[in-house]
Amino acid sequence: MIEKTYKVNILSHYWTTKAFLPHMLKKGNGHIVTVGSLTGLLGTYRCTDYSASKFATVGFHESLLTELKTHGHDKINMTLVCPYFINTGMFDGCKPRNLDMLEPGDVAERIVTAIKREEVFVTMPAAMRYILPLKKLGWAVMYRVIQGPQSMMGLRSFREVEAA
Repeated sequence: MIEKTYKVNILSHYWTTKAFLPHMLKKGNGHIVTVGSLTGLLGTYRCTDYSASKFATVGFHESLLTELKTHGHDKINMTLVCPYFINTGMFDGCKPRNLDMLEPGDVAERIVTAIKREEVFVTMPAAMRYILPLKKLGWAVMYRVIQGPQSMMGLRSFREVEAA
């Protein structure tokens, strides 16, 4: 399951970028959207493999953005989208306490809007971007804000999945 998670969440970005970036460079413009996750910005209880794969996605995005801008490719725009959990079935059993899961169609619409507006960074829900600075206050404070294990109690840990 860990390998599949990494293939879907990070390797897919490499292969897609490899397929389309050369044409964008030749054309002199384009737009790359990276679908990260809030769990790629804030480690999440019982989601170690998923969260780590999304951290890798965020790192990929930031590194590619830096490379493109350093080499003067300012007309190739990039958008990093970091949604909360999306109701795709992947998080069945998860009972978030403070926020409802996002619907896939709503996320897709928001991504299209972000592309049209040439937004650089999108969190869903939007208000989540304001809790990110709390991460700098320390893990204990952030843990209390996101309510650590209580929100993820129905989700199996990576150790439970490996044992199954």
